[in-house]
Amino acid sequence: MLSILRNTRLHGHSSRCLKLTVPLVTSKRCISDRNSSLDQNKIVDLLLKSSKMEPTKQNHTNIEDFNKNFVIHDTVELPDISNPKIPFPSIQFKDYDIADMENLGRLYMKYVTVKYVFDTRPHIRFNEAFNYTDTLLECASMAFDSRKSSFLEYIGQFCIADISKCNQYIEGFFMEDAKSSQLIESFSTYFLKITPRFKRDMVDYNLIWDSAVPNSTIELPSLEYAKHVFNPFLLVDSSNLKKFMSSSMFDGTQENTLVGDKLLDLQNYGKLMFEFYTVKHLFQKLDISNPLFIDIVKNLDSIFEDVISFSALTNVIKCPQYSPIIKDIRTKSNFNEIFYQYLGILDLNNKIVENSVEKWVGRLVDYLIANSSENEINFAIKFDSPSLSSPKYKKQKNLPVVPCLKMSESMSDKAFPHGYADSTMLDELKELGKSCISLAFKHYLVVNSLHETEYEKYKYEKEFIEVVGRHVNDSIKVKSITPDEFSNSDIPFTSDQFLGLYLIEDFEGCMSFLDQFFAGDYNPSNFEASASYIKHLAFQINTPIIRMAGSITSKDSSPLSLPPLSDNSRTTRFLLLNNAVINPSFGTYKNRNWKRNNSMKNSLHLWHSWGSLLYKVSIRHALISKSSQVSSPYIQELFKLLTSNNFCKYILDDSNNFNIIENTDYERLLMERRYTNSLINAQFSQYLATVQMSNSKTIKEWTSSFVELFISLIENLNSEEVIHLINTFTEKFKMHKFSLCQSFATNIIKNIEEERIVIDLPSINELNNEDFAPSEEMGKAFLSYSIASFNIHYGLDSFINSKIDTMDMIEVVVKTKPIKELLRSKSIYQYIGLLVDQKGNTEAQRVTYNFLGQILNSKAKPLNFSKIPNLNLNINDKVIGGSDFFVWGNAIQFPKIHNDALHKLLLVNFYVSRTFFQITRNHVGNIHELPDLCTKFNTIGGEFYKYSVLKHAYTYSSSGTLRLPEAILEKSIKLLMDRVFMSIVCYKSGILYDPFNHTDYSKLAKKAMKNNYFFLRFSSQSFRQYMGSLCYHDIDIADRWVNSIVNTLLDELSNASNIQKQHQILNDLESKMQKYYVQKRI
Repeated sequence: MLSILRNTRLHGHSSRCLKLTVPLVTSKRCISDRNSSLDQNKIVDLLLKSSKMEPTKQNHTNIEDFNKNFVIHDTVELPDISNPKIPFPSIQFKDYDIADMENLGRLYMKYVTVKYVFDTRPHIRFNEAFNYTDTLLECASMAFDSRKSSFLEYIGQFCIADISKCNQYIEGFFMEDAKSSQLIESFSTYFLKITPRFKRDMVDYNLIWDSAVPNSTIELPSLEYAKHVFNPFLLVDSSNLKKFMSSSMFDGTQENTLVGDKLLDLQNYGKLMFEFYTVKHLFQKLDISNPLFIDIVKNLDSIFEDVISFSALTNVIKCPQYSPIIKDIRTKSNFNEIFYQYLGILDLNNKIVENSVEKWVGRLVDYLIANSSENEINFAIKFDSPSLSSPKYKKQKNLPVVPCLKMSESMSDKAFPHGYADSTMLDELKELGKSCISLAFKHYLVVNSLHETEYEKYKYEKEFIEVVGRHVNDSIKVKSITPDEFSNSDIPFTSDQFLGLYLIEDFEGCMSFLDQFFAGDYNPSNFEASASYIKHLAFQINTPIIRMAGSITSKDSSPLSLPPLSDNSRTTRFLLLNNAVINPSFGTYKNRNWKRNNSMKNSLHLWHSWGSLLYKVSIRHALISKSSQVSSPYIQELFKLLTSNNFCKYILDDSNNFNIIENTDYERLLMERRYTNSLINAQFSQYLATVQMSNSKTIKEWTSSFVELFISLIENLNSEEVIHLINTFTEKFKMHKFSLCQSFATNIIKNIEEERIVIDLPSINELNNEDFAPSEEMGKAFLSYSIASFNIHYGLDSFINSKIDTMDMIEVVVKTKPIKELLRSKSIYQYIGLLVDQKGNTEAQRVTYNFLGQILNSKAKPLNFSKIPNLNLNINDKVIGGSDFFVWGNAIQFPKIHNDALHKLLLVNFYVSRTFFQITRNHVGNIHELPDLCTKFNTIGGEFYKYSVLKHAYTYSSSGTLRLPEAILEKSIKLLMDRVFMSIVCYKSGILYDPFNHTDYSKLAKKAMKNNYFFLRFSSQSFRQYMGSLCYHDIDIADRWVNSIVNTLLDELSNASNIQKQHQILNDLESKMQKYYVQKRI
């Protein structure tokens, strides 16, 4: 890799070297008595390795072929050299070998000369500038008069001691006249002139200017003024130069050998510069006899490809023809050229951060030394673990002083519109205070990238909250820090309320106070460690570099639109990867697949949690600080509205946020999770956290602005009008059509219309139009049931959302021409209703599942029975209160089915399930999974029962010799669907109060049915869960039981001689149901 230049003897005096006045040099030397461990020639050979600095071939480029629209200043000759204006400064010599320093000094002089020439005369070739060093060395050596050291040793010591001053001093040798000064232009500007004009929209500039946080150790420094100096040819090797020139990135093709010549010059300069910086830093860190010194010198180039990939340089160019070029470069292991070219332009261009490239090379060498073991360097990029393994906070000593809280008059009026601290406001302040402690803690975790398990985070957070609360409470007891509004309050003033008030009065001051509880040099605005961690993690698991949309704000966006994201850096892009699309890792997926990686998921979840809490704290803070006598009673209702999942979904769509990332595979992942609430929460919260990282005031100001808007809407309304307005907003956000669902439906419709999806709906017999009405209602009920059972494998939130969206989607899909032709003027509900009537339940379900699978692009998946525990409970077969009821006799009882694990589980009513599973210790994993399963089967059972009642009622009425009057039929259906009837069935079947003969369950059930409303809610839940289990295990058994219930009642009605007697039968049934309800309700 390295090729320190061999000794060059100085022969004669150059004509460019003017006579110099030699200043007196007073150098101090601190040299040990040791001799050099290696002679000069061995050192040179060691540092040269095999890759010598090859002389560049003579440039035969024809100037006539250049772009005629600019002037190449090739008339500017190399500068003359004169006596510097100041004498050689005195420096403190360190204990380095003389020969080592002379070699370093020679290398430095070559580097600084070429850099100066390239900075001022970019048209000059590398060899000419390189050889010009001899002239500078000759003249400088003549000027240097010291018997204590040679000039080269002095310069070697000088550049180690202070390279900035050394640069300034050496550059003082060069003379510029008025003409040359006027013609000077930068290398970047010159290089852009000689290369073809490129399409700037094909360059992802944000990847080369990471503005959010400083670049990490391995990542190359940012290219300053990237949009003005970047040139795509910097990222192409010589073998692919011609092919790249002919790509679609350029407006026209151009055969220009000068481009190749200057790239070669840049490579040579970058290599020379990198060699110097590396050796200089190695001398500062290691003795030359250390084996690590030799290992780094020989093998450092083996890390270049990883550095380029880690820095995302291969993703900067968006031209489609660039991908095969990068593949070719990787195949040929030819990244060295790109590395030196890019590093060279960084060193020539970057001025804002002084010596940024030198500092980066130093960090790279330190990184390799730190990762060494037993005198061997591991050149693989290692995972950059967080410096802290657990949160560090003060517990007893050096705790921050609790300030005396004095509220301003204006803030007091808003927080206490009634002039005193009422209980409602105290509760709000308490919640705000507790939340701000947790917010400070989560912020600390994010900054230090501490994403332990949820249990670990909860344990530390709980202790931190206790430490803060105890300290503040102790201060309240001994100091007069209570605001006047609380002086006459009978309610004790707590630490949470104090912090809530403190946050209202001084948001930044309160958070700063909480930050002082953390030990060490904690800086809440420094996200460097966290950003570095996630970039290392993303590199390790091959996370793709995603593209960002130029602007995500739509033209018709509302005042609720998300604040703009000012930073599109690589760090930001990783942080915006929705946590919900990443699955936990299992087995071999752990370290190689970003879609299945626990570390990535946990890290993004931490940002998600911080962003979520930040938003809630900001909303509550704004609601309290903006409140008035009118709005303060509705703080809880407004908080619930503004933090709801539906509101967040509306804001995301209003801001076009799901289009912020341009990546087809990633969009597909979002589509797959479109029904999950976690997708919405993660998208919303991670975005806010990322914005907060760039600007700590943006989220607070944004939430304050739209909270003020909502409060202004209710200022002049009475109580009833306020509640109506809040309910109207709630319904609006609930009914909002989610963009991802609409996009998915659009894609499916397009595929159907283009016949890329062929819908299969078998033909059925036609019926008279008068038969379509009952078929429509029956078909809609069966479709609703089928959708619920088709999506049973979803999580609860997806299960609920998918049912609504699928019904809406079907309404649109069936309007496509291919499906309309299959339906033959029938609606999809009429078709399914007739299908059920003619083909039966099993065949109808098969056809419906196939149809759903085609339009949803998925398959019905069975339940995972491994997650269902086998409850160690005995089913109670004893029926209390007899089994007969009205006309049904024993038929009123549910049929018995196989008592497997699922059926036992569904006998546990949802409303007591969590507590009961905890008591019996029958929950495994997530305690919500089993109750969620009860809820899903409640939906399936209810939908099936509704469908089956309608089917058998309409079938009976249409097939009988004498049809029942419509009013009689409708009332019969209504009574059979009534929740009181459902409770009777449960009671007569022995599953209402105690399906297991278990004392704890019986107590919980009676407690859950504490009044009329809860009695019916509990009863209907038990009925639907049992019916769900029944139709899931055997749909025909379930259907026959419903048929028996319906037909028994309708037979009784048909036997009545007239409609009056039929009404009397139904009235008797309703009366008996009401009597039971009055007797059995708790």
